[in-house]
Formats: sequence, structure tokens, C-alpha cells
Amino acid sequence: MRLTRPQTIPEFDTSLAQSDGIWAATIRYREGIFYIATVFTFTSGQGGRSKFGLIFNSTNPFDDDAWSDPLRYEPEYIDPNLIWDVSGQAYIASAGTFIQEVDLRTASLGKAVNIWNGTTGNFLEGPHIH
Repeated sequence: MRLTRPQTIPEFDTSLAQSDGIWAATIRYREGIFYIATVFTFTSGQGGRSKFGLIFNSTNPFDDDAWSDPLRYEPEYIDPNLIWDVSGQAYIASAGTFIQEVDLRTASLGKAVNIWNGTTGNFLEGPHIH
């Protein structure tokens, strides 16, 4: 998927720093739908950093026009990973290792809960739960 519709993420064209942009996108497939979850970070204001989460979906990942406009959400953490439980409830696991419910129609989030303290360091990145 290419970000071919600038109106969906207008901040993309105003990215400044080398570290601005899409971070740690994850692609998942469930019941005929492909999902991409990511966090977009950018320099804002007087050199401060801002971020927002994005969730895209498509039934045809090879057709750029088939991808939805992104749902935006306010992430507490970076490196989102989508997972589902046996009942079909979707969750986002994020750096740190936090997990929270997510509604894939609205991108509304439940409370973030820390599920693992890890073995080293104080902020684990890139969690993947399968």
C-alpha cells in the first residue's frame, strides 16, 4: 500500500525530521480482510513531537484504491500490533508491552493494561502476540 491520498494524512507532506513518518507498521489478516496498524510521528510546534495511530483495511492488498481511508486513534504507546481473541474481540498490543481493546470500525480504544514487564530494559518495543 502506498500513501497515495494526501488528504487522508495531510501531516505526511509536512514531515520535517528524519524520524518523522510511519513507524513499525504491522499487517494482519482476519476473515477476508487485511489490516495495517501503525503510528505516524511528526515534528510539531516548536520542535515538539506528536503522534497519532492509523488503522487501514482492505480486501485486496494489491490494489491501492481498495485500501480504506485510515481510522485515527490517539495511541499511548508506539509499535501497534493487532490481535484477536477467540471471540473475535480485537486488541492492540503496543511497546512496553501494553494491550488494549480496539473497535476496528471506529478506532476507539479501551484502557491500556501492562501484560508483561519483560526481562531487560525499561521500555520494550515491537511486541508481537500471536
